[in-house]
Amino acid sequence: MNRNRKILLLVVSACLFTMAIAGCSGDNTAKSSEGESHPVSQKGTGVDVDKYTMDLKLDTEKKTLSGTVIIDLTNHTKETIPDICIRNYAASILKEQKKGKSEIHSVTVNGNQMESSVARDPSVIYVKLQDKKLKPGQSISLKVDYLTDIPKVRDRFGYYQAGKRQNYLLSFCFPQLAMYEAGKWKTPPYISGAESTCNNVTDYRVRLETEKDFMIAASGEEKTEDGITTITAENMRDMVITASNNMDVKTETAEGVKINHYTLQYDGAGRYNDYAMKAAKDAVKLFTERFGKYPYEELDMVQCFDEGGMEYPGLILVGLPDIAPAEDIVSQLDKNGGYSELCLLVAHETAHQWFYGAVGNDQFEEPWLDESFAEFCESMVFGLSRPDSLKNAMASDEKRFQDYGSSVIFYETEKDVEEHLQYADEDQFPINKAYDEYKEPDDYSWTVYQDGALFLYELKKSMGEENFYEAMKEYYRTYCLKIATGEDFLKIIKKYDDSAKTQKVIDKYIETSS
Repeated sequence: MNRNRKILLLVVSACLFTMAIAGCSGDNTAKSSEGESHPVSQKGTGVDVDKYTMDLKLDTEKKTLSGTVIIDLTNHTKETIPDICIRNYAASILKEQKKGKSEIHSVTVNGNQMESSVARDPSVIYVKLQDKKLKPGQSISLKVDYLTDIPKVRDRFGYYQAGKRQNYLLSFCFPQLAMYEAGKWKTPPYISGAESTCNNVTDYRVRLETEKDFMIAASGEEKTEDGITTITAENMRDMVITASNNMDVKTETAEGVKINHYTLQYDGAGRYNDYAMKAAKDAVKLFTERFGKYPYEELDMVQCFDEGGMEYPGLILVGLPDIAPAEDIVSQLDKNGGYSELCLLVAHETAHQWFYGAVGNDQFEEPWLDESFAEFCESMVFGLSRPDSLKNAMASDEKRFQDYGSSVIFYETEKDVEEHLQYADEDQFPINKAYDEYKEPDDYSWTVYQDGALFLYELKKSMGEENFYEAMKEYYRTYCLKIATGEDFLKIIKKYDDSAKTQKVIDKYIETSS
């Protein structure tokens, strides 16, 4: 996610996808550096979703999303589970925004209505199984019937409309199973400026009905005919659907990955959009080389009216810079949009396909495991490598903007990184805090993004580049399509370098329980 970093990093600079598992080869058994198994939250060890089957309707007149979600799940624990926890994040979002409501009308098992109760956090719903308690090894199907209003906001759940042009971003609006861990359901709050989910990979089968002139992009592979879209997604952590009657799509490939670039239908953005595609291709090539193959066959890149960016499995949102009123932004992108900043944004969100999409983590308890990695990839892998997309974008921006140097945020050279390290705020450490341990959102952003990226940079410097990237490849290979912890990552790092020098770097950034 890149939505809250713009102002923060300006301060920093002023101080100075049919989805295939092709990319996750090798033994994915969770092992310690000594080869022993260790606890890790994975599919097959908790109460896990085998498949989501959704039958949905997007009503563009009423601005609602409704339908049924069937959750096929299995109890892999040794416990008997008396109730199931469902998350309906849309209820929390709409309550906070005061822009409508989201309601679960019924939850049934084999046609029998189950009792349910809503917690103080309206996104948390407990379904009492009554005499159908879920025993160890038992599977069950929950059918959830729901309806949610769609807020008129430029956000990851909402819509934007200008005349007849409509654009919908549908995420965090599908009922889903909460994570079950250590004998209880995990219910962190929805966070509007960050993420707080932790989902194992699963499969999705979605049928979406909407207007015939709408183009759909989603996690997975989508096919649309006469207003009916079918979506098939395998081994994904989340589902996102975008819908617009104002979209074009262009497809190119990189490293065997089909990149579908969905752009808003306005004049004046052709060159800007070309840079986004070039950056996506360069990022896929570079991250494949550094970490391993992208795990899916497709990557959808969707331009949207939201600011910043947002990551989902197999799909990234690329928002628009705040350079004009919303209805005029796209037509001014070639003239006033920053190509360099765009390339870095695309790189950041693409990096999340490796760190969050493929290698999962608890985004509430250990947000650094995806955001620090994505920031490192953006500024110190993509940025310092200067692929052609960024190099050409920088040259173009130099000609177009006189104040270019003060408006683009990244390190020009490794010397800049070293200079910044001298001014790093020691009070911001450690980086491995849970989201709710940060006093202010800016503390979270500064530490998790900026300091976390510096941690990985210092590890690379201490270990040596070749050794560091070999460790990163093993980390990716080992935990691809699984959920990793900070302990898992550090064990692999220490396997490749257990020197006092590298331990000193770890101690600088990571707080241990001992």
